[in-house]
Formats: sequence, C-alpha cells, structure tokens
Amino acid sequence: MGGAWDAGIPCRPDSPRHLLRGVALIKRSTNLLPPVYWWNDTIATLRKECIRARRLSQRGRKKTNSDELEAKYKEARRKLNKAIKSSKKQCWDELLDEVETDTWGRPYKVVMTRLKSQSMPSPTCPELLKKIITALFPQQPELNHSIEQYEAETIPPVTEVQLLEACGRVGNTKAPGLDGIPNIALKAAINAAPGLFLDVYNTCLQEGTFPAKWKQQRLVLLPKGKKPPDEPSSYRSLCMLDTAGKILERIVHRRIEAAVENHLADNQYGFRRGRSTLDAIDLVVNTVRETISGTRWRRGTKKYCLVATLDIKNAFNSAKWDCIMEALTGRSVPGYLRRMIVSYFTDRVLKYDTESGPKEYRVTGGVFQGFVLGPLLWNIMYDGLLKLVLPSEARLVAFADDVAVVIVAKHLEDINFVFDETFAKIRRWMESVGLKLAEHKTEAVLIISKKQVETITLRVGDYELTSQSFIRYLGVMIDTRLSFKQQAEHVSTKASAVRTVLSRLMPNVEGPKQRKASVLTYGIAIWADALQTQESRRKVAPVYRLSDLRVTSAYRTMSEDADVCHRRDAAYRSTSRRTKIPLPAKRVNHTERSRAENRGETEQLTPMAAA
Repeated sequence: MGGAWDAGIPCRPDSPRHLLRGVALIKRSTNLLPPVYWWNDTIATLRKECIRARRLSQRGRKKTNSDELEAKYKEARRKLNKAIKSSKKQCWDELLDEVETDTWGRPYKVVMTRLKSQSMPSPTCPELLKKIITALFPQQPELNHSIEQYEAETIPPVTEVQLLEACGRVGNTKAPGLDGIPNIALKAAINAAPGLFLDVYNTCLQEGTFPAKWKQQRLVLLPKGKKPPDEPSSYRSLCMLDTAGKILERIVHRRIEAAVENHLADNQYGFRRGRSTLDAIDLVVNTVRETISGTRWRRGTKKYCLVATLDIKNAFNSAKWDCIMEALTGRSVPGYLRRMIVSYFTDRVLKYDTESGPKEYRVTGGVFQGFVLGPLLWNIMYDGLLKLVLPSEARLVAFADDVAVVIVAKHLEDINFVFDETFAKIRRWMESVGLKLAEHKTEAVLIISKKQVETITLRVGDYELTSQSFIRYLGVMIDTRLSFKQQAEHVSTKASAVRTVLSRLMPNVEGPKQRKASVLTYGIAIWADALQTQESRRKVAPVYRLSDLRVTSAYRTMSEDADVCHRRDAAYRSTSRRTKIPLPAKRVNHTERSRAENRGETEQLTPMAAA
C-alpha cells in the first residue's frame, strides 16, 4: 500500500484515500517554543556541523583516527560557542541602542516582562484604538474664549537665563516627540545658539501664538496590570510632545505659577513645590490623632473621625478648557499668558499608529499626562473645589485629583448629616466643571478609640457605603485603630516581591548603583508606631535582612552580626532610629551575650566596618 501511494495512484478529491494522503503529508511541528533572541542562520549551520562532528567522534572512539575526530569535534564546538557569544553581545548592543531611539519599544517590553508575570501588548486594531481613544479623550464643546490685547500691556521678554533654566529641566533620556530630535541634541543647540531660540519664543509671546507643529502629540498606551485588553480603563495614556514646545510650555508655566501660587488653597499638595504625598497623609493622620486623643468619651474630648476618599472618572482627560480659562481669568493671570493658553488649546491633534496605518484624532479638552502646563492648569481649575464653603466639621485634603474628606463629630448621626451635605456640594461642583465621581470606588474608614469597633453606613449617590476596617490613602493603609498593622504587612509583602524581582535583574556585586527610597520606608515617619509591636517587627525584619544582604553583596548564610557590622546597623533598626522610636528593651541572656561577643570579634576582624 505504501508503494502504491508513493507511485501516486490517481484518486478523486473527495475520496477517503485523498483525505488520508493530505493528513499523512502534514508535518507535525515539534518545536513549539519561539527561537532565542540570538539565533541566526550562521549559528544554525555551525550547530549542525557540531552535532555531526560529535556523532563521528563518538562512533569512532575505537578507530585509529579517534584523536583526529575528537579534535575536529572540539574545534566545531569552539566555533559554535564563539558564534553564540558574539551574537549575544551584538544583540545586547542593539538593544541598548534601541533604548535611545524608541523608549517604549522592545527594551521597555523586555524589562516589563521580567517585572510582571504577563505583559499585555499595545493594541493595533483600528476599531479598538478608536474605542479606547474616544473613551480616554472625550469630545467636549469647542473652546470659545477671546482675549483682547491692550496697547499698554507690557510683555516681559524671555531672557537667556530663563531659557537655559527651562532647558535644564529637560531630561537627556526623555523620549522625543514626533520630530524625533533627541533632547540632548536640542539642548546642545540651545546652548550653542541661544539667540535663535530666544527670538522664536519671544515672538510667540508677543503674538500670543503657540505653534501648530508643537501641538501635535504622539499617543503611547501603557497597560494597567492584568486587566481586560479590550477595555479603555485598562490603559494609561501618555502624550509625547516635541521638546522645543515643552521648553516654551516651561517658560509660560513659570510665569503663570508666579501669578497664582499665593492664591491657591493650602490643602492642595499635588504638583506644588515643597509639598508631597507625605504632607497630605501627615495632615490627615494628625487630624485623626487629635480627634481620638483625649480623656474620655462621655463629657470628654474624644470624638469620631471619618476619612473618606473620592475617585474621579478619567479626571485629567475630562477637564473642560472653558472652566480652566474662567479660573485663569478669576485669578488675574496677565492677558498675554491667557492668550497663549487659548492658542495652546486650539487645534490640538492626537496621532497614533494602527495596523492599517497612522490615524489622527482631534482633541477638544483635558490636560494630559505629558503636558508641562497640565498639572498647573489642573490645580488652578481644581482650586474651586478646595475653596467650597463646607460645614465646620468637614475639611478636604487633596493631592492632584485624589481627595480625602475628613469629618470630625461627637456622634455618628452628625457624621452622616455632615457627609451628606459635603458630598452634595462636591457633586454639584463636579457637574459644573464636567467631572464625574466614580461613586462605586468611594471608600471610608471610621476611626475611634473605643474597645468595640463600630461602622457607619453612608449614602454615596445611588450606592450605600459601609465603612471598612482600613483604606488605602496615597499608598498608606489607615485603619480603624490607627495602628498601621496593615501597612506593615502590606509593605513587607510588596518589598519582598520587589526584592525578588531586583535580585533577578541585578548581579550580586556592588549592590544598586543609586540610592532610592525603599518601599519599606515610604511614609515611615507617619506609621513608624507600628514598629513598636513585636508582630510588625517580625514581618518587616526578614525583608530588611534580605535587602541588606543584596546591598552588602553577601551570601544568604552570612550572619546577621557580620551584616550589621558592614552596614553599621540593620536597616530596620536605622529606620526606627531615624523616626526616634526606641526599640523595646530585651532581657540579656546567654544567647544575646554570645551574639554581642561575636559582633565584637567581627568588628575587630573588619577594620573598615569598625572605622
């Protein structure tokens, strides 16, 4: 039968013999994995030659020319290894060069693949991209705002010092815009011929015009973790702008900031100099501590404290340009700067790539991530919310678009009443500026000092919200007892995962090249009280020890005494000392005494550590 098939017996196309022949001719693939990045045709040829030489060498061990066959095999293996090593080096150099040309391309995806278990590719389908862009960049009414120019108006020219200062704020490694000009090249041109750029920027200020070329933005979509790839909320949008336009934005930013900084609300901690998330968290925590500290509940000073966090849907991309212009006018921003903002908002174009070719989308609202002026303009518009007249028991604390409502009252009924009134005013203001609250994402925690934990039910629009045992506010867990036990557990788990990932990326030599804020020490001055309990220290200490071993480039069997000697103190102890919290006194036993003796011997054997 096999011979007949090989001879090619004629058969009908719909016959079983014809179908069986087609199945028999299908070659089943055995290699289901993609090739390694350094594989090429040369290596494939050398590998075949090496395998052939190895087989001849193994089969000719008892022959007279066995030594010659063995030498040929070793030479073939040496050539193969050399080719693989050379290909790996070449691919690595190409990857490094690609970082400079395409920041969000293959190098970014390679690193994110190592940091995350699964990476979601950026969408290229035109219909899906249109759906995502329409949701992330909603269309709004056309900007209709005209500003007359008065003859007596003086426009301060841009000086060379101001230009170089704005130029210095541009990072050398930041991704360029559509023009593709590297930042380091543009900065070199400005330093070489600042007069040319001064003429351009001064002309823009005089005419109140923001060049149309600098209003074209390239879209980059970054996936948000493990979310459905077909949902617009699964992506974070970045708008890449030309660096020359960013420098003009920086010049305008400085002048607007100087005009409005003293008029902004004090309870806005986002995008402002000398303020950070820790200041906002500290204000909330101190308010809570003052509330629950006191002598007694009945006829005393102790009260309830409610902390509720509000979330805004697509906040920055939904800001109305008309509302921003009204806020600028209300804060007496000079006319020539307002004309620049009107021109800055007019005829903005968003460009993105699809599998069917490049597309364009007209932008009519929002202050997007990637804009230099975006954060400042957001603060100016958002200032209206923070200056609302609220009940005396309520106050707002904001960081960018994140708002915390802090309510202090003696009775739960009062907290309910004050929250309803405060939420109604916030909701009306949001609707007036075109923003929408994500009511289902509102969280609240009721902080008390009573032995029995109590909860409260709030009405948030169409939803009923029951206070939780803890909430996360700007990266810090605030619980009903203000003990921060959940915070210690959370940062220990997170830091352990980060340490594991970094240990795979970094070699065990010399530790990290830069000092960066540790995940474990974020907000440590606020929640350091949790380290006074043995339970929290027991969770935190192992992570610190493993991190210290990475920093000191030590093996895991290295004793804690030697590690402490190298570091002069363990990290968790230095953290406690930094926050001026004494470690609990321990009873000195034989084990502690021997550890102290061993540490003394280690310091004597390590002069550099003891110095």
